[in-house]
Formats: sequence, structure tokens, C-alpha cells
Amino acid sequence: FCRVDALAAGGLLATLIRTNIPFRQIYRWLMLIVALMLPLAAVLFVAFAGQGNAGIQVAKHSLAALLYTGIIATGLRQPENSPVTKLLSLQPLRFFGKYSYCIYLVHPALITALRIIASPQSFQAIDFLWVLAAVLGGSTMIALLTWQFIERPALRWKQYFTKLATELTTA
Repeated sequence: FCRVDALAAGGLLATLIRTNIPFRQIYRWLMLIVALMLPLAAVLFVAFAGQGNAGIQVAKHSLAALLYTGIIATGLRQPENSPVTKLLSLQPLRFFGKYSYCIYLVHPALITALRIIASPQSFQAIDFLWVLAAVLGGSTMIALLTWQFIERPALRWKQYFTKLATELTTA
């Protein structure tokens, strides 16, 4: 459940945005990498889908991390009124963006629970859509509750950590 490369890509992107590093030059390299990786990822996915190849499983997640980092970087480079910015600002995307980390964390547990409770046939054919809806719905409900009762109250402490971080870095 740990994908350090995706976390590192997001951290790098956040660092580039918050520092004075020339984002334009790095953006060009990032787009070149994405442009090369996307066709490679598509070919690998089609060629090795369903084979359970461990190397492909690792590579596909790394390629997905690069792709999504490129999409986010593209969105960050757009003017406010551009079609890309409007698309990335749609309410459903903003909603799932807010709760996505919790959904990411809890969905494997829900899938495991459903595999124990449901019949093996439920994970095939048309029943798969019901499993998908149950996992997405359940994960989203847990994320909403977690936000309401854990994350939002914890954000009140942010001011203390920000002050402490400022004091530690200026000392």
C-alpha cells in the first residue's frame, strides 16, 4: 500500500510551486517524460493485462504517478479562465480531491471485507459494478466521517505547528 514514487512526485511538484526554481524549464522536461511514458504505459497495459507480472505491477503505478503529476502540473500552468482550469475546477473533482487520500487508504480494507462477505461470483461480470459502487460509496462515507470528526478538528492545531516550524527554521 506504499507508493513512495507517487508521494515523491507530488512533493517535488509542491516544492517547485513554492520555491523560486524556474518551473517553466522543469515543466518542459516533465511534459516530455509524460509524452514518452503515456504510450509506453498503454502498450504495457495492453500487452501484460491480467498476467500478474510483478514488474509490470510496479511499473504501472510509477507510470501512473508520472502521468498524474504531469496532468496536475499542466493544470497549474494554465490561466484561471482556461478550459483546463475550468475542467479541473469542476465540483465533483474538487469533492473527490478533498477526500481522496482517505478513500485511497480505506478502499483496500473495504474490498477485503467484501471479499470475505460476498460470494466469489460477485467479483465477476455485472456484479462487479455493485462491488465497485459499494467500495466507492463506503470509502466516500468513511472519508466524510473522518473529515468531519478527525481531520477538520485537527486542522485547528495547524496554527501551533506553523508557529513552531517558523521558530525552528529562523533560529
